[in-house]
Amino acid sequence: MVKIPREQLPNSICAPLPNVPLKIQGKVEWIKRYKNGFGLANVTNKNCWILLKLPKSLGISLEVNETITAFGFYTTYRGEPAFEVPSRDDICLNGSC
Repeated sequence: MVKIPREQLPNSICAPLPNVPLKIQGKVEWIKRYKNGFGLANVTNKNCWILLKLPKSLGISLEVNETITAFGFYTTYRGEPAFEVPSRDDICLNGSC
């Protein structure tokens, strides 16, 4: 059941909740791409940050200082808070989806 369109969800980068579809918005501070194609991006908003998981299958490349909005779920990566998106359609760059 849809209660609110996902674009109207509040930015949850400072308030992660497990097992709930959420939205994060922020600026890409740094990106690390591994040899196997998997990548991580550090997304910040004010004093909060999250690691954004970027599987090779998403086919997305980010740039430092890009503004990103992502829809997905909170998880962890090597014990750190992380955010995972189901598909490329769940990422908007610089206000464009």
